Amino acid sequence: AMPSRPRICGRAGAAVVLSSDWPIAPLDPMATLHAALTREAWPSGGPDHRIGLAVALDGITRAASWVAFDDAHRGVLAPGALADLTLLDRDLAGAVPAGLPAVCARLTICDGQITHDSDGVASSVRQTEEA
Repeated sequence: AMPSRPRICGRAGAAVVLSSDWPIAPLDPMATLHAALTREAWPSGGPDHRIGLAVALDGITRAASWVAFDDAHRGVLAPGALADLTLLDRDLAGAVPAGLPAVCARLTICDGQITHDSDGVASSVRQTEEA
């Protein structure tokens, strides 16, 4: 779920966090990004609440870990952090916003372990490293 005014809050210096502890919507990061990038004003008018891709990605990674008091271990790719990452089938910058619903995860690694490998990506990387 998104805060009602993420763009205004971000400009004021507040953390823009795009996560929720209230499971009323599917946990779909592409749907969350799409909503953040395409959010429209009320028909009666009002400010533009859309945020950019960089702010939205930060909101579902680093900022979400920060608000959960776990930013020392999650939300960033850094030495000492948990090795949680997802390899997508395309560059998000070229997919926004209309193409986001079609973006798929090719490889997911949680705590250093492969938990999803849709088409043998990890195997092909290992073969390349061994060659």
